[in-house]
Amino acid sequence: MVYEDILGLTFVCEDEELGSRKVVELCPNRKRTIVNSQNGEIYVNVLVKHHSLTSIAHQITHLLGPKISRCKCGS
Repeated sequence: MVYEDILGLTFVCEDEELGSRKVVELCPNRKRTIVNSQNGEIYVNVLVKHHSLTSIAHQITHLLGPKISRCKCGS
C-alpha cells in the first residue's frame, strides 16, 4: 500500500521577501493537489524551476534594467 500523502506536500511553496512570507502556487489551479508517486516528478520540476528562475527574476530585472523587464522570465 502506498501512502501518497505521507509528506503532506501540495503544489505550493513559501517564499520570503523582505521578512514576510508569501505562499506561491507552483502550477495554476493545483494548490490543493497532493504530491504523489504519479505527479512527483512534475512537482520536483516546477519547484526547481521556481527556485532557480522565477524567484530571482525580480533581482535580474533590477540588475539588467528595463530591457529585460519586457521578456517573460519564468514562462
